[in-house]
Amino acid sequence: MIFESRGAEFLISLYKNNYFDEKKYKEWINTHEMKEFLRHERALNRNTSKSILKREIIKVLKDSSYEDMYGYFKIKRNIEQIEKDYNYINDNWEIIVNNALKRLYNIIPEWVEINPQIFLLAGGVDGGFCIFGKRIYINLIKYIGKIEEFEKVISHEMYHIRKNPFRRKKSWIKNMYFYPEKYLYELFGRILEEGIACLIQHEANFIADDPAGTLTKENMNFAEAEFKKLNEMLIFVKKGKPQYFSFQRLNTYVIGYKIAKFLYEKDGLFILNKWTLDYNYKEPIKKYIEVCRESNVNSGFTRNIEEWILYNIV
Repeated sequence: MIFESRGAEFLISLYKNNYFDEKKYKEWINTHEMKEFLRHERALNRNTSKSILKREIIKVLKDSSYEDMYGYFKIKRNIEQIEKDYNYINDNWEIIVNNALKRLYNIIPEWVEINPQIFLLAGGVDGGFCIFGKRIYINLIKYIGKIEEFEKVISHEMYHIRKNPFRRKKSWIKNMYFYPEKYLYELFGRILEEGIACLIQHEANFIADDPAGTLTKENMNFAEAEFKKLNEMLIFVKKGKPQYFSFQRLNTYVIGYKIAKFLYEKDGLFILNKWTLDYNYKEPIKKYIEVCRESNVNSGFTRNIEEWILYNIV
């Protein structure tokens, strides 16, 4: 297990001292954490570069009223609290990680291996992200004064880096080259992946909004609208005309959490483990529809889409 906090240390020091140190900036921007952050931003087609980051950091330093897109202004305005949080995390990171693991293993089998490498960042839109199935990057700015939420987002990202024997996944990979399996695997797989991760993070009794905004009480009020988008996407799949660009429009956190929470409360962990362990999306999605029907609950899918999923996706 690895924990590294250099990605946040430079910015806290900079805004505490109110001085831009070019040498320290170059050291910071060339750290592993920042290289991965920039790579992550490019992968999501965001207009982020070294020069833009430098420009925004200096703007915030010079102008107390300026609010940059990466949230650096929040460090400057909350310097005492973020320094307190930073020191607490550095001194207690093993406790934090163990708390996150306890939350994780409430939902997944304890034999599933988790060996995280956790890197602390400060800045950006995301609360956290993971790369290569083992490295977790957490944006401290999103969790200023909210250590418990910080622990919870780590548990969310830990789910994404779980290690399963390859043999469990290979039976599904072989179908990834065929339409519509590839599209449906990516779509429903993303929904279940994020939904179960959100269930781990927030548990079934949702209390506090995710400070990064991925799952909030407000956006859960729009679950019906998100399912409408999903139904429209699936209609195009039925017609043989999948729309990959629509992935970006869909809030998979909201849909996924609703499905995962419902299955957990009505059917337990066994069906969720079909995805967690075997990457089998078909059984959980079909089970969700079946249990909704048995419980006289609206699944969110149209009747035609339900029938198509139940009897045509095999």
